[in-house]
Amino acid sequence: MKTEQASEISSRLALTESGQLWLNQFDEADRRLARDFLSMLTLVSHSEFERAIESLILRRMDEIEGPIALFAVRELSKDCLDSYFKVGCGPDGSMSTDAVTRGADIGSEGRVASFLRNLAKAYPKRLLNHPTIESMRKVNCRAIFMIDDVLGSGSQTSSFLSAMWRDSTIKSWVSLGYLKFEVICYAVSEAGLRYVQKSRVKPNVKYKYFCPTLADIQPQKLKKPLSELFKKYGIKTSRPNLICGYGNIGALMVFEHGCPNNTPAMLWAPHIPKRPWFPLFPNRVVIGDARSVFPPEIVSRDSVSVLLSVGHKRLAAVNPSVFQHPLSYAVLTLLALISKGARTPSSLCYSLAMTVDECNSLLEKCINAGYVTPKYRLTDSGYAELRGAIRTRQHFRKVLPECGEDVYYPNSLRSHLVS
Repeated sequence: MKTEQASEISSRLALTESGQLWLNQFDEADRRLARDFLSMLTLVSHSEFERAIESLILRRMDEIEGPIALFAVRELSKDCLDSYFKVGCGPDGSMSTDAVTRGADIGSEGRVASFLRNLAKAYPKRLLNHPTIESMRKVNCRAIFMIDDVLGSGSQTSSFLSAMWRDSTIKSWVSLGYLKFEVICYAVSEAGLRYVQKSRVKPNVKYKYFCPTLADIQPQKLKKPLSELFKKYGIKTSRPNLICGYGNIGALMVFEHGCPNNTPAMLWAPHIPKRPWFPLFPNRVVIGDARSVFPPEIVSRDSVSVLLSVGHKRLAAVNPSVFQHPLSYAVLTLLALISKGARTPSSLCYSLAMTVDECNSLLEKCINAGYVTPKYRLTDSGYAELRGAIRTRQHFRKVLPECGEDVYYPNSLRSHLVS
């Protein structure tokens, strides 16, 4: 991760011309909160997204024997009861190698489909790009990977999975143990993950990050004013029924290839004459100067700002570079967040700007050491370590120039004595 802070990157949205136009629509009293909301967004660039998906696919490819079929998850008609392999066939009966049918409104699945096509070319003996049933049978395909950018509500991925499952051949292969389903995505919300895992196929879901949502905001006291902000200005948009986004998720992650519809409507709802609200990402498309602020990779969050926001002022006042304590600064930051109510994996990952694997590793260490319970609550030992780090001055190293250096300064200043 880069050293530049995530909040600084996201706050640049407010400085762009489109960001200024968007902010000027808010009442003056609400403008500060709207600007803070922009700084809470996690921005994911093309390169960061594709590197993460490629890494997840190749890691699983090394763990599975045999060819793997790659499919980009796309939206299917709600009234469609056919198998995916019938819906996706062209006029000649062959399978389209695109993620979308002709005439469809291409969204993030278009970007994913293009990426999968190139990845399959690099590994032609192992990866199949949107193959037909017959193609999978010829090479004894052993797994189907369904690729998506984010599991928000999970409904689109679940519908796509059901369409796959409606094919009798696929169903028989799975029941005989020849084939397995996996969902691979950049990020998941906890609600979306639960929804997909409840499907009858019960796919293995692999992801790098939790998708931050309104529920993950720290401090928690910001949730109510943000909800009120979404409602006040969401009803002014062309999508008043999606104030907090589809599924009422309130997602806080935006991709360079498109803004998910699980984010608040005031970010993306299309402008119409009857509701003249100008979105920052028109119709979920990232265009113009807004694209320039997306960082090459996910950057770390400012630990000091996080600690200040949850009320740990004394711990935040200590410079991490001169910090000396038996526990690392990251561990104590984790304990501080849990003590203030951040008790879900998604909220901790978001606040610490860590991948799921990094956060789980840190949590596992804390649980094994007896500082945190398996339900993400501090134990007496955890509270004791946190109090000790805040109160004991011995935990902070005094940094002075080495003997003989030209620069010298005293440890403390004394007032003049009055004779």
